Amino acid sequence: MEEPVRFQHYVPKCYLKNFSNSKRKESYIWVFDKEKQKIFSKNIKEIAKEEEFYNRVDEEQFIERGLRDIETKFDEVVRKLILTKDIDELNHYEKKILSEFIAYQMIRTKETREEVRDTVRQIYDKLGSQMAPDFKRQVVEAMDEESLRDIHKRMLGKIGEFQEIMIKMKWVLVVNKFESSYWCSDNPVIEYNSLGKLGLTSLGIQVYFPINSELCLILCDPIYFKQLPKEIVGTSKGILFERELQTLYSTRFIFSKNSDFNIAKVTLENNPKYKDPNRKRVKIN
Repeated sequence: MEEPVRFQHYVPKCYLKNFSNSKRKESYIWVFDKEKQKIFSKNIKEIAKEEEFYNRVDEEQFIERGLRDIETKFDEVVRKLILTKDIDELNHYEKKILSEFIAYQMIRTKETREEVRDTVRQIYDKLGSQMAPDFKRQVVEAMDEESLRDIHKRMLGKIGEFQEIMIKMKWVLVVNKFESSYWCSDNPVIEYNSLGKLGLTSLGIQVYFPINSELCLILCDPIYFKQLPKEIVGTSKGILFERELQTLYSTRFIFSKNSDFNIAKVTLENNPKYKDPNRKRVKIN
């Protein structure tokens, strides 16, 4: 019988290794802790994970097993993309695998868990005094770790809806030819919209997914970005922007192939609230 997994990654090792350096047959990655403003090197086995994050050790670990299967398929596809640097080299099945992985990675993180926690907490703070006793009790219970984990698992069950949208978006592969590298983080899939509204079906939406230090895949609104080519050469400004996105929208940790995190430090000096992993994330009117 398979041993249960106690410490479960919310960013998988097969992805993190693309930003790592080899050392004595192990993979190490540079880490910037936004809260403590510390830089250190860490084995990818030891980061972006928490005890019983998806499933307890005393229950069937269907989430952990399912994610492992997806990661195995993703690893084969992303190896091909890194080798060819060509989106057109991926067939429809391979793009489905990649979009499934991106959809899961967008939802599976600690950041999603914290967004749910923040939403429930703000609803309680704003409306708690007006709630009926039974409903108030349900809201309070929704803030405990077990309830948050259950809510998160239900969200993961809707990944197919996100995948179907992503596969139909405009896929743009940005190739970085500068010494500066792309970063990833404990929340690597970032939504951005210069027009303001987030959401996969929003006009002007872009979803940034760094593949490794040299490649970044952007899934775009297929109408607004209709004229954008499938492959473009990255600019120094574009690399800086991707780093800023990872800095602002990571929960706490930024990951890189090298130890230079000066851009992160400057970005956080200008946006200090993003240093706090317990910051407010949603706005309840």
